[in-house]
Amino acid sequence: MSGAAQQLRDLLAPLGVYRWEGSFQWGELQSEGEALDALAEDLRHTQREMSLATARDEGLEAISSLLRLPPATSDPADRRAALAALLRIGGGSFTLAAVNDAIRGCGVPARAEETGDPLRVVVRFPDCRDEPEDFDRLREIVEDILPCHLHIEYRFGDGN
Repeated sequence: MSGAAQQLRDLLAPLGVYRWEGSFQWGELQSEGEALDALAEDLRHTQREMSLATARDEGLEAISSLLRLPPATSDPADRRAALAALLRIGGGSFTLAAVNDAIRGCGVPARAEETGDPLRVVVRFPDCRDEPEDFDRLREIVEDILPCHLHIEYRFGDGN
């Protein structure tokens, strides 16, 4: 018996005009209750996917489709964090901390560092001695985040 069917029955029972056992009325209510339960499940799914904090599937895909490049991760929790980081950047808060938050949030194991030159920035991959295997993709993500007028120098490892 569906939850909605029982709720309908409980709602109508005090009227005293329905015969529940051996009648088509109870079957009809069960059928309507199943349809309402299916609709409620669809609404729960839609509500979950509408929020970045809870999205798992098409909600994450929809937000990702707004961006030129998707985050460098496929895990739903990591994708939510990456998309949130990308959406936080801008709006007057374009700082080095916001840039690094977005870079980390996108799954790129790097950090941006200012230099003495206002048109130059260093992006350091401290845990990589050499170029990572997927460096082209990671570089593309970094260059989407950083302002296009900056010259970007990539360094690997903790040294200079």
